Amino acid sequence: MALPKFEHPMFEVVVPSTKQKIYVRPYTTKQAKILYMMAESTSFEELIKNIQALVQSCIVQPENYQVGKMTSFDLQYVFLQIRAITVGERVELKYKCQNVVNDEVCNHENDVMINFKEVTVKFDESAKQEIVFEFGNMGVKMRYPRVENIDFLQEIVQKQSNDFDGIIRIIVKDIEYIFDETTKYSDFTEDEALEFLTALPLNDFQKILDFYNNLPTLYYEYPFKCIKCGYEETLVYTSLFDFFV
Repeated sequence: MALPKFEHPMFEVVVPSTKQKIYVRPYTTKQAKILYMMAESTSFEELIKNIQALVQSCIVQPENYQVGKMTSFDLQYVFLQIRAITVGERVELKYKCQNVVNDEVCNHENDVMINFKEVTVKFDESAKQEIVFEFGNMGVKMRYPRVENIDFLQEIVQKQSNDFDGIIRIIVKDIEYIFDETTKYSDFTEDEALEFLTALPLNDFQKILDFYNNLPTLYYEYPFKCIKCGYEETLVYTSLFDFFV
């Protein structure tokens, strides 16, 4: 006799960067094994890949939604919402007080209660996706980096952090279009984009680098007070590593 199948409830989540509504379900016992893999992640790229697998399996609508097209911060946010509807909104973390008392660090371990429903994505208002160059009435519209390029990014980082050609190739993948006073150019080859970028004045190229330095992040503030020494500070969490690793 065939056993009954469990009907999972669906929950609405709004993707922060696009404001698109998607519908997700709680993850199952079988899929929870991915969480154990997350705990063993030794790099941000590995962590994101494990989360990608879990989130992809939990999105019900739209059908055939491509998680690889999401940004890393959107993916992290959606994962936290799925985690909240699956096992609860709150998680208890430990934090050792760093206040110096009588020339010694307090180091008392305190409980910190995090509410995932209160985690947001913080956008830097000074970091615009549309970047206007100083001269020539030209500029570029940048996409936020996609999860599908994580492997490519990791490859560049592993080669060497000052790999200029690798940095340029990453930027090319994130250009939505190039524009001037009258036209938006989106139908260009990688070689054409490389030539365009390497011809930029250094101060204009720096504007693009500043875009990457100010990408949106998860954001959660916790008003901490040490139960031993009474020291108060605001703890800020901006990555899944802060919550789980």
